[in-house]
Formats: sequence, C-alpha cells, structure tokens
Amino acid sequence: TQHPEWPTPKGKRGRFKEYGADDVAAWVREHVQRAAVELEPNRLYTAQQLDEAGIGVKAGTIRADVSRGRWPAPDDEEHGVKRWRGATAMAAVASRRAYRRSE
Repeated sequence: TQHPEWPTPKGKRGRFKEYGADDVAAWVREHVQRAAVELEPNRLYTAQQLDEAGIGVKAGTIRADVSRGRWPAPDDEEHGVKRWRGATAMAAVASRRAYRRSE
C-alpha cells in the first residue's frame, strides 16, 4: 500500500483500510504480473540468456537449483557451458511451485 499508484481505499473496517477488489486486481496486472515469455523450443539458452529473456527465474537461481536437483540437467554442455533447450526451460518454469491466487 506504500506504492504511489496503489488504489485509494474505499472505506475502513475497524482500523483497517478496505480496497476495491477490482482496483487491486488492476494494479497487480499492471505492476506485478508479467506477460508470458515464449522461448524458441529447440534453441539452446544459457542460464544468463534465460534470465534476460524474462522467464521469471534469475540466472543464479537456475545455477543453484541445478546443483540441488530442482532444475533439469542441461541439454548441452559443450565447452563446459550449460545450455537448455527452450522447451526444457519452459517445462521447468511451469513445474515450479507457484503462489495460489485467492479468488
């Protein structure tokens, strides 16, 4: 609620401010949600390239998750560079734990 563009309260309930659900949902769509990223399914991407493509997972997180077994093994490791096909990376992102939205 500290963001300058956060919706104005509709009223109060006790000492808590109440906000319109539609106003908050619109704010989240505009400021928080990201557009779905489409990767080329057969192209090979490094962790840094996946991060720069905006998949929502940082390169460092990918590297850490590989070592912990939470990210799939690379599809290619030519010259010691780990690379994943776009399809592999998108499947990994889709299987990650997501926060549930309350309706």
